[in-house]
Amino acid sequence: MEEEEEEEFVETSATRVVLRILNHLMGFLTARERVVRYRTTQFIALLLSNSLPTFPFDYSVTSNSIFRQLRSTLTKRIQDKEAIVRVQAAIGLVRLMEMGVSAASDAEESEEEESNSVDKSQDGIVGILIEAMQNDPSAYVYHRLVLR
Repeated sequence: MEEEEEEEFVETSATRVVLRILNHLMGFLTARERVVRYRTTQFIALLLSNSLPTFPFDYSVTSNSIFRQLRSTLTKRIQDKEAIVRVQAAIGLVRLMEMGVSAASDAEESEEEESNSVDKSQDGIVGILIEAMQNDPSAYVYHRLVLR
C-alpha cells in the first residue's frame, strides 16, 4: 500500500513549461525598474504558491538548479529597496522553504558538510526571514511575514 503512494514523479509538458517560465523570469528579478521587479517577484510567488503545490523541486538536475538559483535570487530581492518587492520575495522564500529547497540540496556537497548544512540551510532561510522581520522599516513586510 505504501509503495503505491510513493510513485515516481512523471515529467509532463506542464512541468517543463513551468520550469522554463521560472528560468526565464529570473533575469527580470534584477531589473532597474521597480515595477518590473515587483511584478516578476509577484508572479513567481504566485506560481510557487498556487501552481506548484506538489511539485518536486529535485526530480531532475535541471529543476534542482533552477530552484536553487531562484532561492538565491529571492534572497537578494528580500533586501530590495522597495517594500512591495521584499514582501513578494518573502512569500516566495517561504514557499521554497516549504518545498524543501535549500542550499543542502546541492549534489556537489560532501557528506561531512551535508550533515552540518541541513541545519544551516533551514536556519539560513528562517534566519533571513527573521532578520527581515526584525530589521525591515516597513510594517507591511513584517505583517505579511507574520501571516505566512
